[in-house]
Amino acid sequence: MVISGTVQLLASRISDGHNAVSNRLRSVDPLWLILGTVGGTVVYLKVIHLYRRSEEPLLKRLSAYAFSQFRRLPMVKAKIDKELAGAKKEILEAIHKDDSDRVFISELPNAALSTDSVLELASKYDMYGKFAIDEGRVSGAVYTDRSPEHIDLLTKVYSKYAYSNPLHPDVFPGARKMEAETIRMVLNLYNAPPESSGSLTTGGTESIIMACLAYRNRALQLGIENPVIVCAVTAHAAFDKVK
Repeated sequence: MVISGTVQLLASRISDGHNAVSNRLRSVDPLWLILGTVGGTVVYLKVIHLYRRSEEPLLKRLSAYAFSQFRRLPMVKAKIDKELAGAKKEILEAIHKDDSDRVFISELPNAALSTDSVLELASKYDMYGKFAIDEGRVSGAVYTDRSPEHIDLLTKVYSKYAYSNPLHPDVFPGARKMEAETIRMVLNLYNAPPESSGSLTTGGTESIIMACLAYRNRALQLGIENPVIVCAVTAHAAFDKVK
């Protein structure tokens, strides 16, 4: 049969190859064979890991690695450290430009501060900001008008739940219900099915990270071991943090 002849030919070729390799390696010290096998395996695994850990082209990653090693050179490192020190000074000046005294509370006081002292500090720190927040001229940081009625409502609600802990819904069932209702409101905005669920986060960055985590877990369930994110270069910085 043709298949039988093909199998015999293949077996013969494999046997010839095995004999050729054995004859060539017969003169090699067994210790070097072991070291070569282990070393080759380690190199192979490193290359595979380098290839899979990022969607960046291999040449680009190798260039980045070479540059990182170049930065370690004493002369180059000294130049970089000097530039970073200057940038750090500029950042500190920009951050603390409205804090004229530059006095920081870095230790717990021996005696508790009075209520008036705490409120005085809070008012002082509040005066550092120079943006016209109340006029609605701050983009990407404040998402609602600062009306006296709204602040009064927030103050009253916060006074009732300041000591609540959502991690213990059995102790604070009211907080759990508000969380569930808020999540369902958002789900309904997206016409989500009844069995859908969600989670409250501390802000946009954490929301993106949690969403990517959910997609990653879903991909793993579908057998996708190396999922990728396709987004514009102008996308939120949180997508880079996910990597």
